Order: sequence, then C-alpha cells, then structure tokens
Amino acid sequence: MLELPAGYFQHPDTADVSHAVTVVAKATSKIKGFVYLLADIIGPATLLQDNLAELHVPIRSGNTPRTKHLYTIRNHLNAVFAHPQTLADIGISKHAHLTHLAALHRAWQNTHRDTIKHRVQLAVTRQTINRIEQQAQQGYQYILPCRIPYPSETQLVTKCV
Repeated sequence: MLELPAGYFQHPDTADVSHAVTVVAKATSKIKGFVYLLADIIGPATLLQDNLAELHVPIRSGNTPRTKHLYTIRNHLNAVFAHPQTLADIGISKHAHLTHLAALHRAWQNTHRDTIKHRVQLAVTRQTINRIEQQAQQGYQYILPCRIPYPSETQLVTKCV
C-alpha cells in the first residue's frame, strides 16, 4: 500500500489533481520500453464512488518530452526516504516480509471464515437433499392420513398412493 501525494492522480472528469490517493500495487506493465506500476486506488472514498479503480504510475522519468514524467515512483521514494539505494532503506527486509505475510494470513482467516462456513453448510445441505431424493427413488412409501372423498369422512386410509 502506498500513499501518493497530490499531483500523482488527475481526475478524468474534473482534471483535479489536488487529491492524494492511496493505492495498492498489483502489477507492472511495459509500454514502448517504459515501465509503469499498475495500482488499484483504494482511497479516498469519493474516488471509489466514481468507479475509478486503476492508476498507471511511471517508475522513473525518461529523457524525451513524452517520457519526462514529473510524478514517478522514484521521485516519491526519494522525497519520502531521502534517496534510498536498497530495499532495506525503505523498510523492506526478510523480517518485514514475513510479518506482512503473517498479517495477510490472519486477515484472510478472519474475513473468509464466514464464507467458508457458509460453503460447508451449503454442501452439507446438498448432500442431505441428495440422500432424501435417493431414498424417495428407491421406493419408500410414506404412510399419510388422507380424507376419503365419500360421505363418511371420519375414516382414515393408512396408505395413500
């Protein structure tokens, strides 16, 4: 997750660049030899309501007018972390990675537990229905009280077909 300051995102309808955005990186793409970070916008909520989901941020700036980007990931990292040279300089280490994985695992367990319980209950219900249908197909006859359509309605028949 990364908080990008104002200027990195321009709203396509209003051309407003005054909003800082929170993004989650999901992939990189290479367009004409230039690498971009594809990120999902997860904040602020007003942008989510506008169905704006993806942001393409260049990793570095180029030398040509078309690739001389003002707002790049490298510029942001230089401003926030004072010109980092290694991943450790921005807080990425094996220990941090393992801590992150443990947090993701806990979050997955908490958020998906109810979904898994629901799926298990649904599967058990389907098995029960299948078992009942199989028993009905095997010829079990159920004894049900039925009213005879004759004037003597007090008699009950023990077997209805």
